[in-house]
Amino acid sequence: MSSSVPTEEHLNAQTHQIEEATKLAFDDSKYFDQVLDTIATISISQPIDNYIIQSHCLEFVYQAYYLRKIQSFELRCNNSTKIIDMLSRLIMVEESDQVHNRLPKYKITERCIEILSSTYDLMFYRFIDHPDKPLWATLCKTRDFVVSQWPSAYPLLSYNRDADWYRSISCKNATIRLIGKVIATHLPPASSSRDKKVKDMNDISIALVDKDHPFLYNSNIGSQGQALLDRLFSTVNDDILIPTAVFSAVVSVLMTLFRLRPNVVSSKFLSFILGYEAQLKRDPKFEADKLKLRMNRRFNDRLDKIIISLLLNRGFINKDPSLKARFENKLRYLVDKTAELRKKSILEDSEDDEDEDEVQRLRKRRKLADKDNKMHEPIDFYNECRIARANDYKSIYSLLKPGDALENFDMSTISPDMLSKMVIAALSKVDIQKLAKGLGLASDRYIEIMTRDDYMFAGNADLGDENEGDDTYDPSAVVKSESKIPSDDDDEDDVFSEEDVYSVPLPKTLDINQKKVQIKSIIDNFIRLASQNVDDNTDEPISGNNLSKVAISKWKSDSWIKILSRLATRGTILNEEISNYIREAIFEYFQVDIKDGLTGVIEWLNEEYYNESIKSEDAGNEETHTTYTHYTGKVLDTLIPFLDPSDRKVFIRLLSELPYLSKEMILKIRSVCADPARSKLGFQSVLYLMMFRPPLFQGCIDLLKEMYVEADNKNNEQLKNSCLKYLKKYAPKEIPATDGS
Repeated sequence: MSSSVPTEEHLNAQTHQIEEATKLAFDDSKYFDQVLDTIATISISQPIDNYIIQSHCLEFVYQAYYLRKIQSFELRCNNSTKIIDMLSRLIMVEESDQVHNRLPKYKITERCIEILSSTYDLMFYRFIDHPDKPLWATLCKTRDFVVSQWPSAYPLLSYNRDADWYRSISCKNATIRLIGKVIATHLPPASSSRDKKVKDMNDISIALVDKDHPFLYNSNIGSQGQALLDRLFSTVNDDILIPTAVFSAVVSVLMTLFRLRPNVVSSKFLSFILGYEAQLKRDPKFEADKLKLRMNRRFNDRLDKIIISLLLNRGFINKDPSLKARFENKLRYLVDKTAELRKKSILEDSEDDEDEDEVQRLRKRRKLADKDNKMHEPIDFYNECRIARANDYKSIYSLLKPGDALENFDMSTISPDMLSKMVIAALSKVDIQKLAKGLGLASDRYIEIMTRDDYMFAGNADLGDENEGDDTYDPSAVVKSESKIPSDDDDEDDVFSEEDVYSVPLPKTLDINQKKVQIKSIIDNFIRLASQNVDDNTDEPISGNNLSKVAISKWKSDSWIKILSRLATRGTILNEEISNYIREAIFEYFQVDIKDGLTGVIEWLNEEYYNESIKSEDAGNEETHTTYTHYTGKVLDTLIPFLDPSDRKVFIRLLSELPYLSKEMILKIRSVCADPARSKLGFQSVLYLMMFRPPLFQGCIDLLKEMYVEADNKNNEQLKNSCLKYLKKYAPKEIPATDGS
C-alpha cells in the first residue's frame, strides 16, 4: 500500500495525460514506442493498488496488442519485451495479499493475462534476434505462474476443485488462450522452416531459432510445450462436467492447435472430440442447480457437434475412411439426441439428459467403469481454501459455502450438555481422514493469519523436514568380520559321546550396581552411534508376509532414541530404578542442546505418556502420568531460560506436540511473558494453546489473570496491557478487579 494517497485532482490529471498519450500513439504510430516506454514507467512507479492508474496503463497496452490498434507487426514485436516487467509485477502478487482479493485486482489480472497471451509469441520472436536472458527468465517465471493456476479460481481464493471450475471464468479462459499460444510457440510446425524473413508472422515457433542461440535452442522449450499439451488434454478429459464457457474456450484453442500443429495434436484432439460424452461427466459436488447442469450438458454436446461437422465438411479426416465413418456415426447420434431433447421442456423436473439407463448404455458401449475417477483427493468440504478470508474465527473454522444459513447460527443458544452430546456423536461417526483434513484446513488458515499479521511463528506443518539430511546408520558397517568361536575339536573329536549331556550354567545374578554398569555401556554405545554420520541403509523395506508395523524398518541416526526410550518404558518395567537411570541418561544427553534435539525429546516424552496410559488402562486405574509430568517439567525448566525471541518455531512446536500439558506446565510460560525481550514469544505461545488446545483454555486464562494482578501490583504497564488485551478478547467477564481499575 502506498504511504500517501493521491488526491482525486492529481489522479484526474494523470489519467488525462495517459489518455492524451494513448490518442497520440494510435493516431501516429511513430510515437508508439515512446508512449509505451512512458506508460510502462508510470505503471512500475505506481503502487500495485493504484487501480485507476494501473487500469489506464493496461488499457493502452491491451488496445495496442490484444485489439491490434497498432497494425504494424514489426512495431508491436520490437516493443513487446518492454512490458514484461510491468506485467510480471502486476501478476506476481502473493495469494494472501489483501489487495489480491479486491474486485479491481481481478480485472487487472484478467487484462494482464490477455495481454500476455497476445504478446507471448512476439516476445519469443524478439528474443531470437535480441537475446536477453534475465528478461527471458522473468517472462518464464510469469508464464509458469499463470499456467500453474489453471484451472483454479485464480485470482480469486479457492473453494474446492469442482466449484472452482465454475468461478473466475474470464481469467480461466484468458489462461487457456495463453496456454494455447505457449504450446504453439514451443512446438514446431509439421514442415519447419528457419527463414525468419517470412511475410506471414502469424505462426511463430521454436523452428525459427538458430542452433547457435545462447539460451533458446538448447533449453527444454520443446518438452515444456509437449508437457503443457499433455496437461491440457489430461485436465479436459477429467470426469467432471466442465462449464460451457470454459469448454468452448478449450475447444477453440484445441482446434487452432489442430490446424497449426497437426503433427503433435491431431491424434489426441480427434480422440477427445470423438470420445466426449457430456452424459458421462459427473456433476460438480455441492452443485444443486440441476437446470444449470442440464444446460451445460446440452450446450457442450452442441459444441461437440459443431466441431465434428467442421471436421467433416472441411475435409480434415477424409484421408481415413474408417475414422470418417466413426465421426459420421457420432454426428448422427448427436443430431438424433438434440431432436429428442427439443421435444421436451428443459424446465421439466425430470432427468431427461441424465437418464440412468442411457448413461449405463453409454458406459457399456465405451467399456468405462461405473465409478468415480480416483485420480484426485476427494472433496469433503465446499470451502477447502487454506487462506482465511477475514481475521475472525468464522473464517478460520467455516468449511461451508459462503452465505450458508448455518454460518450465522448462534451456537450459544444450545445448552452445553446438548452441545457436548452433539460433538461426541459427530466424532464417533466422522471419518478420521475427513476430520484430519478439516482440522488441517483450520490450522493452515490460522497460521496464515498469524503470518499475515506478522505473527511469524510456525506450526507443525513447517517442521516436517527438520531432520532432513541426517545420516543413517548401516548396521553392516559396525562389525567387519565375524567372531570365530574357539574349538578344541582337534583334541576332543575321538572322545565325544552323545550320551554326555552338557548343561549351560545359569548366569550369575547381577546386583544393582553391576546392572547400572551394563546399562551405562548400552547407553554410551547408542549415544556414540548417534553422534556419528552414517549412511542410509538401502536394504529393501519390509513387505509381503514379513513383519509389519515395526518401529524401525531401517536404521537411522535417530533410531537410538526409540530403542532407549522403549527400553526404559517397556524393557525394564520390572525395575523402576534401572528405568529411571535410563531416563536420566536420555535427559542429560538432550540437556546439552534441547533445541537441536527437539525431535528426539518429543518422541521420548510421547513414549513415556503412551506407556503410562497403557499401564493405567491395563490395571483398570485412573490415568496417572507421574513420570511424564516429571520429565516434561524438567525439559521445560531447562529450555525456557535459554529461549530467544527467534525460537518461536522450536517452542511452539514443543507445546503443540506434547500429548499433555498440566496447569503447572502452563504456568512455566510466565517467565517468558514477563521478560520484555521475549514477551511476544510468550504471549504467542499462550494464544496458540488457547486456539488449538481447547482443554488448556481455562489454564491459559488463569495464567493471564495471575500475571495481570502481579503486573498491576508491580506497576508493570507493558505486561498488564498485554494480559488485558487477551482477557478482553477471550474472557472479558473474568478480568480481575485491581486498585487502578
